[in-house]
Amino acid sequence: MEHIKLFTAPHKALRQIMGEFALRLGRLNTEKKEEVQQLKKLGMEMLLLLTDHSKKEDAFIFEMLEKKASGTTHTASWQHEQIHTLQQRITQNIYDLDSTITATQLYRFYLSFIEFQSVYLAHTLEEEQSVQSELQKHFNEAELQEIRNNILKSIPPDTMTMWYKHMFPAQTPTENILLLKALQSLPDKTAYERTLQLAESVLPAATFKFLKTHI
Repeated sequence: MEHIKLFTAPHKALRQIMGEFALRLGRLNTEKKEEVQQLKKLGMEMLLLLTDHSKKEDAFIFEMLEKKASGTTHTASWQHEQIHTLQQRITQNIYDLDSTITATQLYRFYLSFIEFQSVYLAHTLEEEQSVQSELQKHFNEAELQEIRNNILKSIPPDTMTMWYKHMFPAQTPTENILLLKALQSLPDKTAYERTLQLAESVLPAATFKFLKTHI
């Protein structure tokens, strides 16, 4: 049986948006103001998701795991502090981003972001390999599902939409089908219909058609 993995979906979404941001930052044409503003908007979305995810991990995952096995989240928690420091610098870079940025400043920003991305990716690997193993050791599937449900219930609808926007392109067809089926099973179909429209807008036509035929 496939175990519940609390980190996989959000980490895939974060890797997707960070990868997209790095790509667009590296090729940014600062003479095109609209392109600069679009990148800035993407950066603000990324910061929101990074902050939301960190808070959810601390409040719903690390705290619960520490109660069962003290010390098991020490490395990941220390990494959170390191990431927070780096993220503050990236946050300021994004806030300051406009079409007046020089080529030298842009390159420094790019290198700073690549450093941040590298540290963050290593952190997600630590969580998915070590922390996830501890979760499966100390919690049964029902308990893990309860943690997941509590996390989902704590996310505002607008933020959840943003998560889905970057999650769909990063997941396997099977993962996306399971996500949509879970929403489809809810009494209120509004969230399902809205999320289905979102999936159509962010996925290739052939991929979305495949999902529709398997829901």
